[in-house]
Amino acid sequence: MGLDYMEKELLRLYAECEPCYDKFLEDVQRAVCSIEYGRGGELFHRGYYLPSPFFDLVVGNANRGRLVKRPRKDAVYDYIYYKDQAGNLIMVDKYSGNTDADKELYYREFIIKSGSREIAPCFEFYKFLGQINIVSLSLCEYSDGKIILYRNMLRPSTKKEDGTVSYIPPSIHAEDYKYHSSGLIDQAVCGEKLDKLLRETSYKFFHNESGILYEYETVDHYGVSTEPRIYQVQKSKLRVV
Repeated sequence: MGLDYMEKELLRLYAECEPCYDKFLEDVQRAVCSIEYGRGGELFHRGYYLPSPFFDLVVGNANRGRLVKRPRKDAVYDYIYYKDQAGNLIMVDKYSGNTDADKELYYREFIIKSGSREIAPCFEFYKFLGQINIVSLSLCEYSDGKIILYRNMLRPSTKKEDGTVSYIPPSIHAEDYKYHSSGLIDQAVCGEKLDKLLRETSYKFFHNESGILYEYETVDHYGVSTEPRIYQVQKSKLRVV
């Protein structure tokens, strides 16, 4: 398959963003014009606004969650989404905890647009250490309004008492996409990289006359390619993609 995991580029962007938490927060505070609240979607990066156009469709017993149409002032939600005047998502707050009473801010992600790119460093709140440390960075690239690649690198870091920083070896989730002339998604390749371990799967998508993605074919590539398999999209997840 040969996906480009773009590890060097992700590490470069990670290093550039690592010391910039305060600046990113100030930029958002000046630009934010609207706020949305989300429930569910905890298994996916960014919940309802997961960058991948298809990944939630092929993962069983999980979904993107939903936006709350009538948020309550006294409730604590799983996600808070911040948007600028143009409606662009510029920051995401993720909360952890099983009930509203014990939920607290878990991580904060900044979404920074740069030309056809969208760079998103994510900072985790280590309350017991009194630290806010970068934990991951994602990169999306767009063409003609369509996302064509998505990379998400997890690389947790912690600061030691002597001021040095330790890092866990990075793991990378990667996706590339191709589209029909109609704009509907046609094919995708999805991969996971941890050190020298690679796992990749290719997808072919099928739509009905209304453009709803209802079926997909997969081929796994773990050294030796498997035979294609056909799966139906769950009824609750059917949508135009």
